[in-house]
Amino acid sequence: MNISGNGKNLIKQFEELSLKAYFCPTGVWTIGYGHTLNVKRMDFISEQEADCLFMQDLYKVEQSIKKLVKVPLTQNQCDALCSFIFNVGGWGI
Repeated sequence: MNISGNGKNLIKQFEELSLKAYFCPTGVWTIGYGHTLNVKRMDFISEQEADCLFMQDLYKVEQSIKKLVKVPLTQNQCDALCSFIFNVGGWGI
């Protein structure tokens, strides 16, 4: 199961869009919708690049869930779990 459009919109609401890299409260350079991999202080991206990074990050989240969750999920459960993992991390498992 994959995250729904509603799930994606929920994450985007909480993450907000930043086209310029910023130093988040956890001490990590962040850009787009919460993307942190290889982000440097003076990075800038377009909204299209932010969407692409967002989808790449969500793919990793979904793959983690498919690997680790062995019970059926409803769409709402899948969306909530994707949102949680996206925010907390751990999708590199």
